[in-house]
Amino acid sequence: MIFPKLVFGQFLHRDNRFRATVDVNGQKAWAHVPNSGRLSDLFIPGTPIWLAPAQKPNRKTAFDLKLVEHGPVLVSVDARLPNPLLEEALIAGKLPDFDYSNIAFGFSPDQEADPGFAAALILAFRAGVQVRAFTCQVTLETICIAGEIPVEIS
Repeated sequence: MIFPKLVFGQFLHRDNRFRATVDVNGQKAWAHVPNSGRLSDLFIPGTPIWLAPAQKPNRKTAFDLKLVEHGPVLVSVDARLPNPLLEEALIAGKLPDFDYSNIAFGFSPDQEADPGFAAALILAFRAGVQVRAFTCQVTLETICIAGEIPVEIS
């Protein structure tokens, strides 16, 4: 998947679930945060971020927050991407063979962040549901599924 041309900025603070105040070229602006998760490990004041300029001129937010620099790694924070990324990988034949008929993804079994989901995932796993995880290759130009990674469920 190809990103639009991204603009560099710095994260200042999260205003609410879906909006952040960012700094772009010394100017404060609002950015849409396409992820309702807290992301407190990533959204730290001063953190370098990458933004896509809004395509609609009358939006309240001038940007979409796409990527966060976390050390040397670019992290996608756009929760809208898993479905199109999976579709792209399926069409390209880049995923291992498994039953795609009833899948859900984009979540992690973090018992501290969401104990209810973690418990439900463990029960589903013990009942025979396949749990698969994939990592992505992320650059300032593109994001794509890179490969499968191990899932540890206890």
